[in-house]
Amino acid sequence: MDKRHYPGEKKMMEKRWKYIGLGIAGAIIVIGILVLIRGVWPPGTYEEHVLKGRKFFSEGKWDPAIKEFEVAAMIKPKGYDARFGLGVTYLKQRKLKQGIDELLKAIEVNPNAVPAYYSLGVAYHREGNLERAVDAYKEVLKIQPKSFQVYNNIGGIYVSKGDYKMAIEFFRQALKIKPDYHSVYLNIGKAYESQGNPSLAAKEYRKILTMASTGSVHEKIVIEAERRLALLETKKK
Repeated sequence: MDKRHYPGEKKMMEKRWKYIGLGIAGAIIVIGILVLIRGVWPPGTYEEHVLKGRKFFSEGKWDPAIKEFEVAAMIKPKGYDARFGLGVTYLKQRKLKQGIDELLKAIEVNPNAVPAYYSLGVAYHREGNLERAVDAYKEVLKIQPKSFQVYNNIGGIYVSKGDYKMAIEFFRQALKIKPDYHSVYLNIGKAYESQGNPSLAAKEYRKILTMASTGSVHEKIVIEAERRLALLETKKK
């Protein structure tokens, strides 16, 4: 039997083996991907991992919470809940840079997310980036103008900057919204003391004692107001 191959037949066989080789290579790649997915890709949906992350967060288990939120973000890279969860958990771990990065990603997904802007303000404040902290808090006020806590936080930032007049203005705004926000009276009193107005400071502390006699004021706030009033009286003598 003649086993010689004619030129045309030889080319056809070369092409056939080439396609067979490509097919085998493709199959190997597919098998490798399937093995990788089965070995690494975790079971469960985006929502399930977010819920697990929140549960760990509520229990103060930061590392397991991070892992769950990371898996959720892997499944859905532009998922707000996963990004926000990562951001606030990193803040609990005092990893400010990572927290800020994730919160910015959350805001990119949902530009009206009040919790993300609020947490971003907290992160920038802790980082010492006071201007950006104020900007983040002001974004909250654009969406929720009656957020008394935000007015108080901005007031605290102006205290840090030594701008007591602006601080007092923001503290007053907080009280307009929530007149029984007792700790703010303390904040105003301290700002007046730093400003060199002890008589105005004493007036704020006395407001706390008056409210305590007619209603419910946290004991620590009352004790602090009494202590500061006593110090002011001592300085008079």
